[in-house]
Amino acid sequence: MGADLWQEYPRFREDVQRVDALVRHYGGPGVVDTLYGETSDTDALTDLRSSHLSIFAVQYAASQLLIHKGIRPACVVGASLGEVVSVTLAG
Repeated sequence: MGADLWQEYPRFREDVQRVDALVRHYGGPGVVDTLYGETSDTDALTDLRSSHLSIFAVQYAASQLLIHKGIRPACVVGASLGEVVSVTLAG
């Protein structure tokens, strides 16, 4: 999930790592090793805590990368986590 973005864009990596650090700080399972470690643990993605955190981290980092590249979305909507986040940006 997002492996090409992880390899090519430092900004994407930084944002995934930022989510990972927050998750670990609050006692959750990290997402970086699960998704991008040398021995990535895709079996961990059958656990909702890991899969949903990983989905969020990739969605967040991808949206931040687009914003950094000058693509300003009118809103960002998450999927599969039971949430809807709408951010209207002035433009």
